[in-house]
Amino acid sequence: MAAEAAPPLGVYGTLLDAEVRRLVLGRCRTRAALLCGWQRVYVAGEVYPGIRMREGAKTNVLVLDGLDRHALDRCDAFEGAEYTRQRLPVRFRTGGHMGEAMFYVPTAAVRLTGRPWRYDWAWRARHRRAFLTMTREAVRGRGAGRRQP
Repeated sequence: MAAEAAPPLGVYGTLLDAEVRRLVLGRCRTRAALLCGWQRVYVAGEVYPGIRMREGAKTNVLVLDGLDRHALDRCDAFEGAEYTRQRLPVRFRTGGHMGEAMFYVPTAAVRLTGRPWRYDWAWRARHRRAFLTMTREAVRGRGAGRRQP
């Protein structure tokens, strides 16, 4: 019996990295989209981001399709109790049509900075290798929550 399909999942942080995404979720289809009204910023003291509402903000995201409930359970464990899933509207890059996806939004307990987070060459050069190591260890042990690399 096939696993039940999960709703589309939007990602904006470390899961933008194809290898991190594969380790946590397995294979899935991706679509580029824009999350309007939300800003991606660093979580205080961490190398990964959270999102917060901000009028006029636009954040590039990926929407993941083809996940099953088991993959979503793994992602819940990866994100930890500091994040809750919320359905948010997105505008897809191809065709510009609107849609919805579930996003991990930080809880009130998470302290966000005002410093924008970017999945760019600088982040990859400084943090990607350690983050991949941490992700591999977490997936092997099925440990919950993010850990600093």
